[in-house]
Amino acid sequence: MADGPRSDGRNILLVEDDRTWLRIARRAWDDAWCVVEAETVEAGSALLDCRIRFAAGLIDIQLPDGDGCEVIGKMHAANPRTPIAIWTAHSNGEALAVAAFLGIEYIFKGNSLRPFARRVAIDLHVDDAGTQRHIAAFVGKYNLTSRQSEIVSLVTLDRTDAEIAVTLGIAVRTVKNQGQLIADRCGLSLREIGHALRSSVRETARGGGHRLP
Repeated sequence: MADGPRSDGRNILLVEDDRTWLRIARRAWDDAWCVVEAETVEAGSALLDCRIRFAAGLIDIQLPDGDGCEVIGKMHAANPRTPIAIWTAHSNGEALAVAAFLGIEYIFKGNSLRPFARRVAIDLHVDDAGTQRHIAAFVGKYNLTSRQSEIVSLVTLDRTDAEIAVTLGIAVRTVKNQGQLIADRCGLSLREIGHALRSSVRETARGGGHRLP
């Protein structure tokens, strides 16, 4: 995990007052990300006023000084495209209504955070919603990590290993090693995955079926 907020936007706003759940949430993102923590509504709101680029927010709603929905509303107003998830141990009618109205996720504590982490990793690089859905389906099918999800996203955009390394701030060797791990899971090289996903997106756009590699 990064030591401080990153300039490339790989920052997650985590607003949670329970130390056990904080530790659990940190494990959803690998060391390419910085999880910026706050334990109160006031602290979470203050972080949004800082010059930190957040890729996503994971926010509890029952906080010592109020309702986490206040932080959610502020974050969504700043950038409606930022992925946000309400993270709670309880069903809350008002929070469910907020989630439905804003189109954000509602995750119960105890459920895996990995699907949300993968979505954030994909959204950081891919703007097209159709392409995002195809990549998300693929990385979910093979249960890839957030870093592997980023690599698949960039391969789908036809980036070379060197370009991926520069974008992610890692060595080309790391890209190749992660690519081999992905290939071991799905039986395709990174280039074959990128080609297959681009073909699947085009086929779907023409009204064909959605076929994952």
